[in-house]
Amino acid sequence: MDKGEIDLAFDDFCTAIEKDACIVQTYNNRGVIYAQKGMMDKAIADFRKACDLGDQEGCENLRKALRKNEATKSSSNPTSRTLSAEQSKDNVVEGTVTEANLHRVIVETSG
Repeated sequence: MDKGEIDLAFDDFCTAIEKDACIVQTYNNRGVIYAQKGMMDKAIADFRKACDLGDQEGCENLRKALRKNEATKSSSNPTSRTLSAEQSKDNVVEGTVTEANLHRVIVETSG
């Protein structure tokens, strides 16, 4: 998906959450977009909500986002240690916003 499609998907996820705040995957998907945009506080909030609603992917992304956020804060401290390649890899929030995910959200909220 290109940037325009991601922005449209983001808007659709926000609309879906407004219509039905219990669609678990929507929080995770919107969190992924927030993370991709570097808006980690908002990503963490959405991952936390998805996790609270029982979404395992949301819980995993929450864990990774918190570690990434902590690593970012630590890296601004000159006395902090450097992350190993394996630790850095683990800190990447994973997820993709696909057309299939977007379609599922639209179908769930329009019914």
